[in-house]
Amino acid sequence: MNEDIGSEFLVARLKQLAASIIFEFVDEILGWKAPLKTEVCFGAKFEDPQLILSGNPKFKRTGAFDLNPFYPSPYNNQKGSIAADLIIPESRLAPISKTNLFAIVGIKFQGDSIKDKQFNQYDRLLGACKTPKEKKYGKHNNHSGKGLKEGGYISLFRYPEDIALEEGRVNRVNNQEQRKLEIEANEMSTITPYLTEEEQVEWIEEIKATDKLWVTGYEGEDAYGIGPYVTFYVYHSVEEAPQLITKFIELFNEFNQIKNEEWVSFKHPVKDIFIKAENA
Repeated sequence: MNEDIGSEFLVARLKQLAASIIFEFVDEILGWKAPLKTEVCFGAKFEDPQLILSGNPKFKRTGAFDLNPFYPSPYNNQKGSIAADLIIPESRLAPISKTNLFAIVGIKFQGDSIKDKQFNQYDRLLGACKTPKEKKYGKHNNHSGKGLKEGGYISLFRYPEDIALEEGRVNRVNNQEQRKLEIEANEMSTITPYLTEEEQVEWIEEIKATDKLWVTGYEGEDAYGIGPYVTFYVYHSVEEAPQLITKFIELFNEFNQIKNEEWVSFKHPVKDIFIKAENA
């Protein structure tokens, strides 16, 4: 293997591990009720993910905590088992299963390859979800009344290709892939608010009222949001990646020790300073 290609692939895998650790950490902080689940493993015959306790959303992890808690997976001895990078459940309060799977998200960092085999596995898993969902909820319990067309959805997130476009730095991309210049280059930016304050209040109330996922956006446009959710933006060079990943792992371990302690300070989102918790 070419040394540069091998190094790039290794860095991509380390980024993947760091991202999975972050999502797992957020899930634990939220009492295993996060709206995004990482490294979700189904068996070769589409057996549901193994849990620590029945009915508890926490996954059984069989990897080495100090190296890679996700490998080997509980179904690692089964040829054809499936480990999804991210899964969005239909209900974040219930364990992931074939009847509680809204979408599968594949994450690919620069240097990693996109293979048909992986996404064909995802497609077969969603096919296996269709019948159990119809049995649980009723074949005609949908908008069309004609039964489910599919068992869920598949999405691919590529970094850095799919990051939000900044105003004035719109890359040359195909018009069909540009999502209409992210609705005139601002609607999906991290600078301009996606929702008005009134829409934010309404959306938060909807999320608090139920454990279901809520979708918001513009009708007929390819721009929408799913909540609740957590987003991380980490900018760095290729050379900084190994050191940054090490810091992520160290941070995860540190927070894991203090997860049950009260917060004493918060970072102000506008002033960029730390303030005491009682003043937050």
